Amino acid sequence: MDERKESSLNERICPACGRTITGRANKRYCDDNCRNNYYYHIYNEQLLLVRNVNAVLMRNRMILRTLNPFGKKTVTKQCLVDRDFDFNYFTGIRKTKKGRTYYIVYDQSYALADDNNVDVVAFKPQSLIRRMPASYSLEESCLFPRLDPFDGRCE
Repeated sequence: MDERKESSLNERICPACGRTITGRANKRYCDDNCRNNYYYHIYNEQLLLVRNVNAVLMRNRMILRTLNPFGKKTVTKQCLVDRDFDFNYFTGIRKTKKGRTYYIVYDQSYALADDNNVDVVAFKPQSLIRRMPASYSLEESCLFPRLDPFDGRCE
């Protein structure tokens, strides 16, 4: 009898909806829906940040890939800015022996040639090159759909 009075004093509240929890002593949520909603709201902000950053990175990659269909090309910085390229987002940095810094965006990279020009170069990491058979081509794979290489804006 004393245990029942004690448990009613220590009433458990669902952290998702605020209702009183009934059932097992170690039950933390009213039901599965409350549990799912609670964890969704906790992790949603983190997932939203990752989704937004990945969206910017993918847009940058597609801009570079569209402007550089043949492996290497010099374009104006203004051309990238006009297409909403964000210079603050990249997946890696590589410095050459000559001291040039390339900013990598997945399989594309760019280096600032001067104040107005940017060299865009297709980047193939050595780890991918070693694992691929000699007959395999990144451009022919299903991962990279063919794009219209030129739209006339940056020529």
